[in-house]
Amino acid sequence: MIRCLAREDMMAHAAEAVSFHHGGNRYAALFHIRIAMGLASRLKDAAARKVLMTYQNRMRRKSACAD
Repeated sequence: MIRCLAREDMMAHAAEAVSFHHGGNRYAALFHIRIAMGLASRLKDAAARKVLMTYQNRMRRKSACAD
């Protein structure tokens, strides 16, 4: 049950990161993606952590409006 709630929380933070990133707020997006990555690490979910790391690296490089 706790793992399920942690996974749901991880996905909620990832969704918030995407929302903030598309809204142009990189710092809030990086904050939420870092929390999501921490939860993925605690859940030992390597696949989710890899996806979140890739997205974090893209957020650091340029804003969503640049695409």
